[in-house]
Amino acid sequence: MLNTLEEETFEDMSLEEKCGQVFCPMGFSSEDEVLRGIVSGIGVGGMMYRSGRAKEIQDTHRKIQSMAKIPLLLAANTESGGDGLAVEGTSFGKPMAVAATADPENGYRMGYVACREGAALGLNWSFAPILDIKPDPEVFLKAAQFLAEEPKDCLVIEDAEAGIDAAVSGGFYSAGIGSAESYGKATYHLESFKDILKLSGPIMITDDMQENGLNMHINKIFL
Repeated sequence: MLNTLEEETFEDMSLEEKCGQVFCPMGFSSEDEVLRGIVSGIGVGGMMYRSGRAKEIQDTHRKIQSMAKIPLLLAANTESGGDGLAVEGTSFGKPMAVAATADPENGYRMGYVACREGAALGLNWSFAPILDIKPDPEVFLKAAQFLAEEPKDCLVIEDAEAGIDAAVSGGFYSAGIGSAESYGKATYHLESFKDILKLSGPIMITDDMQENGLNMHINKIFL
């Protein structure tokens, strides 16, 4: 028995209308005739505009929502802040830069800024979320796979609590650099990066972006 508005709406849709909902084209115009053909004619499920003037984006979003039989998903790339939708928006920082602060609060702040500014312009679908991050152990598991080693035979070296949590959940040995109080779950506690050399000889470091491994030659800076 149908008991929700969504189920009833879906049941009443024609095959053509259901097919239209699969599409989410890039917005390339703000002209009524063009938008009406896309939104009312094809019946798309959403649209995505690149960064533009805030007022124009807001007006266009309002216009196409009023044309849509079913509310649209309005998307944008807001992974760095509100500037992903409006040129006047706040550029908080690239995800890698925010992650480098090792402070989860900064990740929250970036998301808050992006969502608050995006929502003011009608955004309801952000392409920004990066979910497979620490404490998700995926990056370490892929590094171990690259080396053809089992996690139990690998050592993860981290300067962030989330990284240690990822290592533990992945079944790795772990070494935390810095205050021992911050890395209670770590197998080893190191005061500085150069202490790593006391634990092991050959070292591999992972490149998160390329999901690859790079040989690290011992440099004077580590000695």
